[in-house]
Order: sequence, then structure tokens, then C-alpha cells
Amino acid sequence: MNWSADERRILLSVQGLGEGVVERLSEVGVASFDDLNRLGIDEVLEQICRRVGTQSWKNRRRALQRALDLRLAIQT
Repeated sequence: MNWSADERRILLSVQGLGEGVVERLSEVGVASFDDLNRLGIDEVLEQICRRVGTQSWKNRRRALQRALDLRLAIQT
């Protein structure tokens, strides 16, 4: 599954998030903001960290939260 064009655009509009983040999210089964919200940002980042073998991905937490907040603001 892939991110929809609209959700992908929102995700990539946030500073600190790029194509590599989209790819890593997809690799751990996150293909939408609903997936991200359901699983939780911290759990998703923990899965990515285990997968790539570094804790540096936890630095993306604030950016992912900003993207999720932006998506929610656009919906309302």
C-alpha cells in the first residue's frame, strides 16, 4: 500500500520529512495518517529504529507529529 497523493503532499510539506521517511514508514506498514495515528508515532519510530539499527529515527517524532496535526487541521 502507498500513501495517497494528498497525504503524501502533506507529509512532505513538513520540514524534516522527505522521501526517505515515506519509504521507511511504508516499510513498517504505515501507508496513511490513519495507520500512523492507530499505531502511534512512538511505536512506528521504534519499529523503524529496530529495522535500520539506529535510534536516530526518533528525531523525526516532532516532524511526524506536525504532519499529523496539519492533516487533522486540514480535515476540519
